[in-house]
Amino acid sequence: MIELRPGRERVAGALLLPSGLSQDQGVVLQFEESAPSSRQALIVQSKGYLVDLDFDEATVAKLTSSRCLHVTAETDTGDEINFSIPLNGFASALARARLIGK
Repeated sequence: MIELRPGRERVAGALLLPSGLSQDQGVVLQFEESAPSSRQALIVQSKGYLVDLDFDEATVAKLTSSRCLHVTAETDTGDEINFSIPLNGFASALARARLIGK
């Protein structure tokens, strides 16, 4: 699950991931046309892990033009696991949320 809250020049939010991941390794976010991000920290929650998100306008532009946000993590057993979050409709939803928030 991902939740994003548009701000004036940023988009903040959180990504909820399942338990069983290696907290020490964090996660890497990537759009199909960009280089991977630096590792994002995992925060332990009762139902899994929370990743705080804070995207600047350059990253928001990638969110609106990409089809998918790829999240790569490592499991407790050392295996790599990938999650793909479709971004279909994100650009129009963001524009609508910013309009409502004015």
